[in-house]
Amino acid sequence: MARTRRFCSSRGQASWTRRRPRALLGGPGGEPDLHRLLARLGPRCPRDPPAGAPGPEGEGGAPSPWPGTLRLTLRLEGQGTGPRPEEPDLLGALAEDHPGPIWIEEADGSLVWANRACLALHDLVRPEGRGSCWPAQPLWPPPEDLDDGEMRQRRLTLALPGLEAPSVFDVTTRRRGGRLLHVAQDVTEVRRAEETRRQFVATLGKTFAHLPTGLAVFDRARRLILFNPALVDLTGLPPAFLSTRPPIGAVLDRLRDAGLLPEPRRYGSWRSALAALEAQASRDAYCETWNLPGERVWRVTGRPHPDGALAFLFEDISDEVAFARRARGELDTAHLALDALDEALAVFGADGTLLLVNAAYRTLWGPGGPGPRDLPAEAARWADGSEVPALDQALRGRPVRQEVVLAPAGQGPLRAILLPLPGGGTLVRFAQALPARPVDPPAAATGRRRSRGSARPRAAAAPPPCRCPDPGRCTCLR
Repeated sequence: MARTRRFCSSRGQASWTRRRPRALLGGPGGEPDLHRLLARLGPRCPRDPPAGAPGPEGEGGAPSPWPGTLRLTLRLEGQGTGPRPEEPDLLGALAEDHPGPIWIEEADGSLVWANRACLALHDLVRPEGRGSCWPAQPLWPPPEDLDDGEMRQRRLTLALPGLEAPSVFDVTTRRRGGRLLHVAQDVTEVRRAEETRRQFVATLGKTFAHLPTGLAVFDRARRLILFNPALVDLTGLPPAFLSTRPPIGAVLDRLRDAGLLPEPRRYGSWRSALAALEAQASRDAYCETWNLPGERVWRVTGRPHPDGALAFLFEDISDEVAFARRARGELDTAHLALDALDEALAVFGADGTLLLVNAAYRTLWGPGGPGPRDLPAEAARWADGSEVPALDQALRGRPVRQEVVLAPAGQGPLRAILLPLPGGGTLVRFAQALPARPVDPPAAATGRRRSRGSARPRAAAAPPPCRCPDPGRCTCLR
């Protein structure tokens, strides 16, 4: 088809073009566009039109649709879309030098044309025919029931000499009239990579099959490509559904329907939270605790991978959380019991760090300063700034029971009892110091030793006789 340029001129100025080639106008900028165009085209156009050129009523001479305007159409002949003289050679060289086999067959299977790669493959498969002018038979049978213009792709194998496994080719066939055009591509390495990947995934599946933690791995397209039996046991999702490689949204929807996903009250907010969950897990490690109905608690961890994959770990930590809650409750009960005691108590760790005190200790010694609270710092508070050699000696001998008497200002004497605890800790008790008890003098001898014939101690007096009328029913106090 010829290349066409149209100009519309009103009062000598170009007002519209299909494509405004200002370079064709030329001439001084102050002259009208029509004069400049005619001055530019005059030397290039003959004055007499060639034979067969369209007249005033033809395509080039059609009147302008707008009054007062002139439409000028330029047609450049010989520049259509047909093949140029050098194109057949270029296309032939391109097909001949293509690295993959290309060949054309007749409907009966006879070979019409083949490129260099196809001939080399024929020589490799059938060495006995090497150097012959044309292969006797095709490498693969043609596809069946292929309509004209239809294209079909097949994955075929070919046994090559010297190789243990057959090579794999993707062969694309298109029917053009009564002939078949084939283009083949060697995808042996791709097939091996896919097989290696499948074996690796199978190995991972066998490895993760014995883990108690549920595993779900999604690929870059966010479709499930790997899961273990623990995920089925934990979530109750049917294996048939998980085997269809569902997207991550479908999996989480199933969890939501089963009541295994914490969600806000509005569904739109839940979808936004789901998108945020996926985005956060794609950027960095995601870890969250899901509190589910029935006092079940899950720890869900999402970890991204460099290839765009995303792995989720589902772990049931209900027993762990229940144990922690019981331990926390028991510890709170122990604190309340210690606060109910009248004695001031303080517990220090193996490194001397203050672990806990009771209410009586806080009442006795105050809340303490902003600095570190350890055994030496608390001992300085107990001594009230004075030196207590016995306390220093007791601190140095903490592994055994020690007792020190303190005399804090404004209070009576106190006993600080340091008791060793298992693991290297120390329990310190504070009690009021008892006054010293006087020692009784030894009893003095009150008489001479009894002689062998001295009288024995006098027996107790006998009770008075009964005066009741009936001695068998005596009511006297004896």
